[in-house]
Amino acid sequence: LKKLKEQLSLITGQRMQGNNASAALFRAFAFLQNLLQKVAQLEDAWAKKDKFIQSSRMIVKFREDHISRLEKTLKNGGSGLSRDDQNALIGQLRQEIELLKEQVDQHPRVAKYATENHALREENKRLRLLDSVKQALEIDAQTAADLEGDFLKALETKEGSAAHLSPMTSENTSSVSIERLKAQLTQKQTEHTSTVQAYEEFKELTKKKILEMESNIRYLEKANQSLEKILEATKAHKRQEVSQLNKMHVETIKNLTTPTKAYNLRSRLVPHLSPEGTPVLLKSTDSVEEQVDEIFNEPPPPEMSELAYEAIAEELRMVQLFSTERALWSKEQQRLGSQIKSLEKDLVEGQSKNEVLKSEVHDLRVVLQSADKELNAVKVEYSSYKEKQELEWRQISSNMIEMRLQLDNVRLEYEKLLEEKRFLQDSHDNLQEVMKFESEEYKQSLSECKKENTTLQSELTFKLCQKCLSKHTCLTVKELLQDDLTHATEEIGKLTETLGRQEAIVQTALREAAANQSVIENLEQQVRLSLNADLSRVLETQDAELHSLRSSVATLEMLVNELNEERSCQLCELENMKLEKQNLLNQSYSSQKQRSDVQKGSSKTMISFQEVDILRKQVELLTEENGKLAGHHNLQQKIQYMVRLKKDNTKLVEENELLRLKLLNMEETFKRTESSI
Repeated sequence: LKKLKEQLSLITGQRMQGNNASAALFRAFAFLQNLLQKVAQLEDAWAKKDKFIQSSRMIVKFREDHISRLEKTLKNGGSGLSRDDQNALIGQLRQEIELLKEQVDQHPRVAKYATENHALREENKRLRLLDSVKQALEIDAQTAADLEGDFLKALETKEGSAAHLSPMTSENTSSVSIERLKAQLTQKQTEHTSTVQAYEEFKELTKKKILEMESNIRYLEKANQSLEKILEATKAHKRQEVSQLNKMHVETIKNLTTPTKAYNLRSRLVPHLSPEGTPVLLKSTDSVEEQVDEIFNEPPPPEMSELAYEAIAEELRMVQLFSTERALWSKEQQRLGSQIKSLEKDLVEGQSKNEVLKSEVHDLRVVLQSADKELNAVKVEYSSYKEKQELEWRQISSNMIEMRLQLDNVRLEYEKLLEEKRFLQDSHDNLQEVMKFESEEYKQSLSECKKENTTLQSELTFKLCQKCLSKHTCLTVKELLQDDLTHATEEIGKLTETLGRQEAIVQTALREAAANQSVIENLEQQVRLSLNADLSRVLETQDAELHSLRSSVATLEMLVNELNEERSCQLCELENMKLEKQNLLNQSYSSQKQRSDVQKGSSKTMISFQEVDILRKQVELLTEENGKLAGHHNLQQKIQYMVRLKKDNTKLVEENELLRLKLLNMEETFKRTESSI
């Protein structure tokens, strides 16, 4: 119908373009009005037909469903009936269904709708055969072909442009289709729920209407029964009244015809009738008949006629009363008959409405069954989609479980790292405290060294004073000095030997220090792998300490070189001393003092050698502990060993500094001796 309207609008638009615009416009409007009227009629008829067909289908479907349910309940033993009774009930129900189908087929509305449908189809065919409609269809086909061509071109261009797209589009399309299916499913569910609600509401309304109609039918039946009883009672009462009136009429006639007194008629006795109606003869029975004839032929007296008139008047009055009552009863009977007819009409209308409601209920049941089928189909589709979705969810859940396990492992590792960080932080704090303590000790040692230097300076000044005083005594001990020189030369040779040994020991110490440095570097690498950025400062301090150790070792090497140079210088000086024996004889006392100082230096060198041996033992212990540390896996033990190594390194640094200070002191003493010499 919409297409026909569009075609009519196109036709009217095309006709408007002609020369005879006004005439074509009027014709088009007239044709359009006719077509619109026909279309409205067709729409009304089509709506009625659809409603009736839907209602009939629903009725049939609902009744078939009800029968199938009854059969199931009967087969399952829901009722205590026997099989014969069940079969009889089923047969009765099927007969009722067949009768209802025949009634539906033979219903005048069905025939009317069939004729209207046939007429509408013929009109539709006739409208389709019109030239204007054909032209509009051709135009629509051309436009559709053009649109299809444009669509194909757009698809080709889209395919060419979408060649480089990612494969995520398929997933997007699948998700879009899934969302559409979900939307359709929700729509179907909402439609189903709405239809079920409408059906339940209609069912409740129909139940209410049926109950009202049944109550009205019962009321009408009761009223009809009461009216029938009233009619029977009125008929019985009328019969009794008629019988009473007949009896009264007979009695009045008897009273009128039978005198109750004896009258003197022409100076003779009148026979007195007995209550039985037989005259009592006063005289002889022969002349009775003649007398009776004479009596009946004679006119009645006035008193008797008055009595007869009064009795007739009463009888007429009673007859009038009975006639009025009869007219009233007849009116009531007519009124009750009209009421019975109206009630019968209402009953027929109620029965027809009840049948219509039953048919509508059946239609609704049919519609519900069709909706149930559609819902089952949608449920099947939804179940398949749900299975696919469950598989996807299972895969996702497995992936999520794996991810959670990985996250748990990462959390455990992170917690372990945090614990290590805490331990390292504690060790860092401990090391800082140790460094503070050592720095304080170093400060104290420096202060002590300064004090010793001051004491030594004071002693040196005192010795210089003694030298000045002992210049006068040098001449007396020249010979002793010569012996002392020889002995000093021997001691210097010994000192050279000891210095060579000390150089070898220092080289071994340097090698051990290099080995310790390599071990420390390995430990630093291990610690750097295990530690976080918080220990960077500790490592920097360790690097600084190692740098200081290296610098100390370099200084030691420089000192050894200086000692060698000094030894060579001393040899040269000894040669000069041999050449200048006389000058040395003058300074014998100073040489004795030098001898004592050299003895002290030799004792100090021996002490240094002992300290070097102790350091070697400590280095061996450190190597053993480093091996243990490399073998340990516990962080606390590693940290403890690191702290111990740190302490040992600090001790070694202190001892090296002490040795350096001693060497410096010895150099100063040698320089002083040289200057003095």
